[in-house]
Amino acid sequence: MTHDTALRDDQMHRLVQHAMVSVTASDELVAGGVRRGRRAVRRRRVVRTVGVGAAAALATAAVVAAPSLLGGHDDQRSPVAGTPTDSAPSAAARPTSGSAPQPTPTGLPPHLQRAQDLLLDALPESIPDPGYIARVDYDPDGRGLGEIVEVVATDDSAIVGRQDARCERVVASPAPDDCVDTGAGWIFTGPSLPDVSGGSPALAGVQATYILRDGRSVNLTAYNATRASLGGEPTRTDPVLDADDMIELLTRTEWFDRAPAR
Repeated sequence: MTHDTALRDDQMHRLVQHAMVSVTASDELVAGGVRRGRRAVRRRRVVRTVGVGAAAALATAAVVAAPSLLGGHDDQRSPVAGTPTDSAPSAAARPTSGSAPQPTPTGLPPHLQRAQDLLLDALPESIPDPGYIARVDYDPDGRGLGEIVEVVATDDSAIVGRQDARCERVVASPAPDDCVDTGAGWIFTGPSLPDVSGGSPALAGVQATYILRDGRSVNLTAYNATRASLGGEPTRTDPVLDADDMIELLTRTEWFDRAPAR
């Protein structure tokens, strides 16, 4: 059983703004050929596969997962939100040799299908206005649990009017942030760390925020530790999802099927 806590409208607005603070366009002159090439590939992929986007904050839940759907283990909810799991990571979900993993019926790679299942399972059947926030502990490859935080907003709290120009500035910048215009909205990606003092210097995080043109949004943030907002110790070197993983999840997931009709 999970513990849920409703958030106020002003709290949700601050969460949406905080998610976008780190997505900026730097003016530094830094060589970015490889990074720009990756951006181009990412944008072409999104244009081909774009689905439905997104949303940001109200109430809280926790789900704990080890790599299981492929390994024969059962993913489990934690009894109380924020309670650490005692289960050890199982065998790696991503094969290191042999044939490539086959896509699932949704078109997602198996490790992303598991992440999608967990993230959707953490949401209520009907998302309350103005939104919902949930935390999932997840290990994609047997190298250690990390945390994914999802914030789904059902209202128009995202500021849509400035996103076109902002996306163009971010794409033109040599900074690690990136933006993809999907036609249905904009996906901003970049590094992200929780606003907590005294955290481990090895803590790493990456986020992706999908802002739809009607103002609804979904924000995913992945860390290399559990309970990252409390300064949790890293269990692995890299976040459990990278920017490309989260873009694929955002564009291939029907996030608002559970939201109230607009």
